[in-house]
Amino acid sequence: MLQKKNRRPLTLIEILLCVGLIAMAGSLFGVKGKQLWKRHQFFSSVDRLCEELTLTRHFAQSLRADVDLYLIKEKDGVRLIRQFDEPGMLKMKNAFPSELFFKNIVITDDQNLFFYGNGWHDIDEEIRIKGVENITISLLPEKFAAKKIVK
Repeated sequence: MLQKKNRRPLTLIEILLCVGLIAMAGSLFGVKGKQLWKRHQFFSSVDRLCEELTLTRHFAQSLRADVDLYLIKEKDGVRLIRQFDEPGMLKMKNAFPSELFFKNIVITDDQNLFFYGNGWHDIDEEIRIKGVENITISLLPEKFAAKKIVK
């Protein structure tokens, strides 16, 4: 027959040692975790802004609609406002929202971007974004919505 092993409970020193190690790991994560979380939020907002720029350009060209895109600087982020000349786009309000807010990023000044249905666009060369890092988003046709970190 199998014999039963005697099991002893954890001693107080072992329990305190485990709690101490967990507390030390938590404090290290608390210091670095906040910085990593801010960095993650910043880059998520930048990626979302690039996706919205690309989507707006795509819809302007595929639907042959003129789209005016306004990036408005606010104290805690950037507000993106789209205006269309195509009545069919107004019906797609839920799928293609006309106003979005991006937190954790700051632009140097307000920008107006105009996308025309024939593919021509009247926009600046780049958008400069400040936050955890300085980033420029290229608006040139050959490398549209490409991000570059500026040191």
